[in-house]
Amino acid sequence: LLMAIVPVAFKGKIKEIVIAEGNKLLNAEFGFDKLNVSLFREFPQASVSLRDFYLKGVGDFAGDTLISVGNAEVAVNVMSILGNAGFDVTKVLLEDTYVKAIVLEDGRPNWEVMATADTEEEEDSTASAFRILLKKVAVDDVNIIYDDRQSGMYARIERLAATCSGDMASDRTILNLESGIDALTLEMEGLSLLNKVSIGAQLHVDAD
Repeated sequence: LLMAIVPVAFKGKIKEIVIAEGNKLLNAEFGFDKLNVSLFREFPQASVSLRDFYLKGVGDFAGDTLISVGNAEVAVNVMSILGNAGFDVTKVLLEDTYVKAIVLEDGRPNWEVMATADTEEEEDSTASAFRILLKKVAVDDVNIIYDDRQSGMYARIERLAATCSGDMASDRTILNLESGIDALTLEMEGLSLLNKVSIGAQLHVDAD
């Protein structure tokens, strides 16, 4: 009963923090359709997910969608939700994601959306409510377009899936990475270099 009640009780608090952090860190239009909290999906961690998240540009890129994510999910230490010191994030999952990165002819990219602080006092006041203690990052069905109009380079990644697991918050880093791309297309000044090439890779990292 408690596992069903607690997510409902803290859903409003978590939503407020997500919106506040987004407004603090991003100089762009962002939003999401629904926020869900569950203590069952990632037990004993809490699962916080955003459905239909989007990030749109501003200025010359106003209205252009930089990122859209069908499902963005994080696993959070339950005790950090109950407290007021911030959230401990241990897992990140992105599904059904589309990214469109553009560089204009004058060299301006559409992904410079991070807000900047003018003074040290502002930087101190914008300390994040999220502490990253990652043990797993996974993405599934990620599609990326890179359109560099200055250099004439165009690349498209279709259906990227990747998993990176290990303790990324410890002094010694041990990671296992598996990734695959269904189709990679690469063009340079109109010349086709790769046409829907599939790629797979595995990597093990052990470093102090």
